[in-house]
Amino acid sequence: MALGQASDAEIAEWIADYDAVTVDGDADPDYITDQQINDRAEAKRGEDLDGSGSVAAAPFGDDRVAFLESRKAAAELGATAEFRKMEGVNINAAGAKDGSVPFVYMAMSNVNRTMADDQGDIRLQANECGVVYRMPLEAGYDVSRMEPAVTGGPYDASAAANPCAVANIAEPDNLVVMADGRVVIGEDTDQHANNMLWVYAPGRE
Repeated sequence: MALGQASDAEIAEWIADYDAVTVDGDADPDYITDQQINDRAEAKRGEDLDGSGSVAAAPFGDDRVAFLESRKAAAELGATAEFRKMEGVNINAAGAKDGSVPFVYMAMSNVNRTMADDQGDIRLQANECGVVYRMPLEAGYDVSRMEPAVTGGPYDASAAANPCAVANIAEPDNLVVMADGRVVIGEDTDQHANNMLWVYAPGRE
């Protein structure tokens, strides 16, 4: 889903626009309001999304909403906002360019709550120990499919020291994709007594 387009210089200018915006001397976290995000989506979709009875005009003459409030902007345009606990995202730049390592890897620290309920488009079996997904790269570095590459668990809440089985990952965080396609997975977890580093070797599962 295309959210918008801008140069680094334009984004820097938009950020600077809000540097001095404060509420009672503190930085205002709502520098772009939810109503403005809704109004931009209404203008782009040509639909009355908030039930006001009319389609709003775009509040800005640029795509700042897509870059400064990306998650909310995507949700208002119809993308899923169900993913949670996304951590490291990585590719091997050279391998992605020449096609030898044509995957993006993403660590999902937990697969639960909005990803494992009966609402929306994502309805997975819960995995408290997390999953590392891989996404095949398409033209222009687009992706349209996520595949579980490494899954944690099983989970045992009664196991005080290691609720997630020690033979598998637990709450994966940082990732490094190496030139030969192997993936280094770093944990950030209290589900293992000792956080560990793992190496995933595709094709050698």
